[in-house]
Amino acid sequence: MTNVWPALNMALQCNYTIPMDCDACYEPIVSDPCVVPFISFDVGLAPGAVYFLWVIQGDHAWSDSTTIGAGGEVFISTSNYPVGLFNPYANYFKVYLTTDAAGLNRVDLTINAEIYTCIVFKIV
Repeated sequence: MTNVWPALNMALQCNYTIPMDCDACYEPIVSDPCVVPFISFDVGLAPGAVYFLWVIQGDHAWSDSTTIGAGGEVFISTSNYPVGLFNPYANYFKVYLTTDAAGLNRVDLTINAEIYTCIVFKIV
């Protein structure tokens, strides 16, 4: 897992003045993952497919490869990130999947029969 924010910062900005303002993001409610060591989202992708998972929080971004679960879900293993990152006091997190390590070719996510390019969530 690598913190890739400095190189990725400009690529994430749609109009280069307001970061990430053109994404169509799914916005679920996520319970505090202290009890469960992962966060999962059903993203409607083929089981076993491998993508790059991007997690962005504030001015930090992490990427890691991930395999889609048997039910079409993506899992964020909280143990792969800094201790305490996923907590109710943290700001919003943005998650998306790409087919490339550079993070440029995003994958459409099908959630509740709607197409999204990302997921934005806050721990409650």
